Amino acid sequence: MDMSFKAGMEMKITGKTKPGCEAFSINIGHDADTVALHFNPRFNSNVVVCNSNQGGSYKFIVNSEGINFEINCFYNESFTVLKQQIQ
Repeated sequence: MDMSFKAGMEMKITGKTKPGCEAFSINIGHDADTVALHFNPRFNSNVVVCNSNQGGSYKFIVNSEGINFEINCFYNESFTVLKQQIQ
């Protein structure tokens, strides 16, 4: 929140998961009820959930099996804002 993104801009995130972590999420949007991208790796079910939230309800759920995140490891993620989507 409180960041202005325009088409073509890129956000890079570097982090480290904590020991015993079951999941984490990155949310890109205006507020809790308007999220353009909810990126949610879940270690306990070995999936990454990606979706959006409009008006308080989640839309377009995509589950990717076989996540490449590991507990207690560093990761780098890059998100690019396109005109109609986030890549």
